[in-house]
Amino acid sequence: MNLLNFIQEKKPCLAFCAHIHEASGEECPGSSWLFNPGPVRAGGFILVEIKAGHIQVKEKFFPGKRYF
Repeated sequence: MNLLNFIQEKKPCLAFCAHIHEASGEECPGSSWLFNPGPVRAGGFILVEIKAGHIQVKEKFFPGKRYF
């Protein structure tokens, strides 16, 4: 089973993955948020806060993405 099939079947609120350097970013396949911050050596990170069932992305940086 690949990662996308697993996420679509299990339907987690959040999923974090790594090591897919070419595919950093975020997507929402169905009802799940999928995050891949990319390589940490390039500065990739995600800061998520979860309080009382509420999920908020506080900060993020995906290497290679353009931010305006």
